[in-house]
Amino acid sequence: MTTKKRAGDAVAVVDLSLRRGDGLGLVRRIRSHFPPLKLIALSVHEEKNAEFAAIEAGANGFVLKRSIATDLLPTIDAVLARSAT
Repeated sequence: MTTKKRAGDAVAVVDLSLRRGDGLGLVRRIRSHFPPLKLIALSVHEEKNAEFAAIEAGANGFVLKRSIATDLLPTIDAVLARSAT
């Protein structure tokens, strides 16, 4: 998990493929303990239900690992922009 701060907003990037544990469960726990924190889920799974499950668990955004180099920063920007409105 990494965090990035911009203008007072914090973003956590959570890998859903944890070696020991449940990535979706971690998203749920973070969401319940830190409601204002913005969460972006990373996954190798390209199925639409993987993204849906992450959003349903409390993630604000979703990025496929294969496209992390091009999609992560724009997703962070989009999540922060949505919280600013």
